Amino acid sequence: MEDLTESPNDFVSSNSTQNNINNTNSEVVSSSYSTKDHWEIVLHNNQRVWQCLHCKTKVYSINTSRTHFKNHTLTCPSTLASLIQDKTFKQITKEDVDNLIVDLVIGTGMSFNILNNPLFHNMARKLYFVTSTYKVPHPTTVSRHLTGNIFNKRFEFIKNILNKCLGKISITCDGWHSTVHKCHYVVITGSWISDEWQIVNIVLSFQKSGQTAKEIISTILNTLENYSIKNKIFALT
Repeated sequence: MEDLTESPNDFVSSNSTQNNINNTNSEVVSSSYSTKDHWEIVLHNNQRVWQCLHCKTKVYSINTSRTHFKNHTLTCPSTLASLIQDKTFKQITKEDVDNLIVDLVIGTGMSFNILNNPLFHNMARKLYFVTSTYKVPHPTTVSRHLTGNIFNKRFEFIKNILNKCLGKISITCDGWHSTVHKCHYVVITGSWISDEWQIVNIVLSFQKSGQTAKEIISTILNTLENYSIKNKIFALT
């Protein structure tokens, strides 16, 4: 395993810069690394060697291990620039990422406060393709961008979960009267035990309803019908 040349370091001004390049390249280069996507065989001093397709400078002997090739690709300053110029590589904008975050919040039912979580911000710092200064939007900003189809997205998300639930589902119904809005509300919660033996609780319905038994029963039955789970009910509280 002969290392024939030194890799260029013209683009690297500090260790932190090199670390950013390494991290970024790691995100770009697929885990199913293919040598021929990043290296080509050329003649060097009358010897057939592998040459980096990105920097055109780094070369390895023909018998060098695949690990050496991949390690250079992940640290080569020219890798990211080459891939960005590739027509198959598409950069995304800050707006694109913000919209993906909105979809994440809606699709999973997470609280907007997740945007304040340090772990979420740590993940966002990996979004080098947007900009090195990308910042997670404030929860209020995200809520303002929510569109009118939030209910449908959330409904389909929950329905899909319920369809995959193989066990029985218990229903809890609670109601109260709002003195502020002068109306009665009913909330229906579904609970079951997952395949990992974890208790799952999820709100199926939160809506205005009458206070009579007939009206409450109608609300419950409509909810079960909408989610197609009538035959999965174990108990109602």
